[in-house]
Amino acid sequence: MSTILIALLLIGSVALIIFLLVLISKRSEKKRQNEKFMKLSDTGSRLGLSFTSQEILGENILALDGLNRKLVLLEPAGDDYTTAVLSLEEVKACKLKTDHITVMHADNKQGRTELFLSSIQLLFEFKENRLPFEVKFYDANVHSIYQLPDLRVKAADWDVMISKLIFKQAQQRA
Repeated sequence: MSTILIALLLIGSVALIIFLLVLISKRSEKKRQNEKFMKLSDTGSRLGLSFTSQEILGENILALDGLNRKLVLLEPAGDDYTTAVLSLEEVKACKLKTDHITVMHADNKQGRTELFLSSIQLLFEFKENRLPFEVKFYDANVHSIYQLPDLRVKAADWDVMISKLIFKQAQQRA
């Protein structure tokens, strides 16, 4: 009887430790996410922007001020973030871009290859002769394949939202 009791106490202790570790991990992730949103809020205040949409993409933060028609991307640089601000007035088109890689399996004797998705990004083309600007939503080297469906949907949603703003701007000019 005492052996069963000791086994139950041991299993209960291990389960409690695992539960506490998961709880601590979730709290620290929530704290990091709140710090990112605070950094975005500070950046928005400094630039005089009010964000209507925002998205945390790994370490990057993407935000849109629909009223002022500005897109802000914060990327980590050491202990701080670099800020890229795009005016949608200068953007000609926003396109969803996917890159694929071709992989040949080692055990494939017939030389067949498979196509794998390597990245999903929004590509911003400008009216003037500037290089296009990319915002990565999915990178196969960084993200898990299990994150792909959610990130694909997020990228498509942002593409639609920004394209609508660009289209409205073109209609107003006409």
